[in-house]
Amino acid sequence: LITLETLKNVDRGEIIKFIRKFGLPIIIGSDVPTSKQIKKIASIFNAISFIPESPLTFKEKIKLTRSFDYKDLHQRDALASSLKAFKYYSKSLNKLKQEIKSNYEEAIILFFKKKKNIKEIKERLFKT
Repeated sequence: LITLETLKNVDRGEIIKFIRKFGLPIIIGSDVPTSKQIKKIASIFNAISFIPESPLTFKEKIKLTRSFDYKDLHQRDALASSLKAFKYYSKSLNKLKQEIKSNYEEAIILFFKKKKNIKEIKERLFKT
């Protein structure tokens, strides 16, 4: 998570411009399963859209975000979504980090954006 902001009354173009200021995202998430906007934005960046099967509950949002500061409920929900996505992918990220000691950032991009498995990533990065 690079930033946590509340953008009000903005269109998709402004959201994309805002995200681009920080680079290219790998995962774009939502706290509700019906977020078509998230899928469209993720598609523009060739990123994974993390959308839960069911909406995050109030209790789940509070539990996920209790150790963090946020300014409003929109930020809490965005933070909860980010933490849920991180939790969902953490096992894969840890395995990737164990297997790929160097070029970790490139390995993450290959894993998420290019849909490569660890064996393919090793072959590509280390020409084995």
